[in-house]
Amino acid sequence: MQKRRSKINIRHMVMAAFLTALSIVLTRFLSMVIPIAGLPTIRVGFGRAPIVMSGLLFGPLLGGLTGAAADLIGVLINPMGTYHPGFTLSAILDGLIPGLIAILYRKRLVGGSYITLGRVFTVELILTILNSIVLNTLWLTQLLGKGYMILLPARVINAVINLPIQTIMIYTIVRFLVTMVDD
Repeated sequence: MQKRRSKINIRHMVMAAFLTALSIVLTRFLSMVIPIAGLPTIRVGFGRAPIVMSGLLFGPLLGGLTGAAADLIGVLINPMGTYHPGFTLSAILDGLIPGLIAILYRKRLVGGSYITLGRVFTVELILTILNSIVLNTLWLTQLLGKGYMILLPARVINAVINLPIQTIMIYTIVRFLVTMVDD
């Protein structure tokens, strides 16, 4: 019986570290927080995209580690309020879930590639519903002491607007990066 080798190599780890750094910069320094009713309810930015890309390109392990590292290092460098471990869990899921789904996608190539616009949209839709709308709203209610249903409408509107933008951005960049990873 042949031993299965891990596909994680130094090149993948370096690229994942770069995506971690990019996520930190996009989240902590290039995003905008929109207050609703005086509370920091909505953050508009693209910090999740590099974490999702890491999961799609390198699998669930490096994707989850990218999310964890981006959140924890980001909090140390530039805290944007009180730390809540739930947001770290959400960041881990932002890399883990695309990695798990990418494993399924790699078994069914479409036009020679496992990355298609529809597949990236599916990943983004799952993450948007699970993390952006459900979990992150829950973490905010715990932090801010406001009702879930008070925060939910604005977060749903933000998610609906961000979903196509994030999908197209991730698809475009990952289609380019996948050739570098597979070499």
